[in-house]
Amino acid sequence: MKAADKAYQIVREGIFAGTYSPGSRITEQEIVELSGVSRTPVREAFRKLQSDGLVRSEPHMGVVVCEFSPSEADDIFGLRVLLESYCARLAAERISAEEVAHLQDLAEKHLAEASKRRPNLDRIAKLNADYHAALYRASGNSRLASILTTLIEPTLVLRTFQYYSHEALLRSANEHRELADMLSARFADGAEALMKSHVLAARLEYQRHHAEEIQ
Repeated sequence: MKAADKAYQIVREGIFAGTYSPGSRITEQEIVELSGVSRTPVREAFRKLQSDGLVRSEPHMGVVVCEFSPSEADDIFGLRVLLESYCARLAAERISAEEVAHLQDLAEKHLAEASKRRPNLDRIAKLNADYHAALYRASGNSRLASILTTLIEPTLVLRTFQYYSHEALLRSANEHRELADMLSARFADGAEALMKSHVLAARLEYQRHHAEEIQ
């Protein structure tokens, strides 16, 4: 792994795990010490994270994790409803047997974690992100995959699973398994409809906890 990629992965995972919360500062020296690489690849990693929309550079502050208002997050969910449902349709038409098997494996691991008495929300968030990323790739449309990756990452930064009830966590995990089955059957209409419902449910969970803040 390239030095810049190593630094990038460390910061990215730290953001999604909540180690670096929205609005917090990340220093070059901190990442140098964590990754064991020099400042040059760390700066390269920061530039890539900035292009991903995960961090921003502020005068006198340096690199800061991006913050998203409830209204901005709700707008992102609205775009995801449209684009991810289309992505699921494409995937049903183009997915390979190996990609189906990978999605089914991720869905089973997600459901197993969600079924625990005290689920690990960080693990669920990681499995969820991996599942959606695999689905984007399976669409066979690299431009759409790139757009969707940019859209889903703000909701990962916001750690939206913390708002879910245990029942909602189980529902979300089961929907991943059902979607993988529809993709395996190449049921494009069903995959599109289920993904739309899946993202709308996630949006509703978010809205319930930010009703007064969403304009």
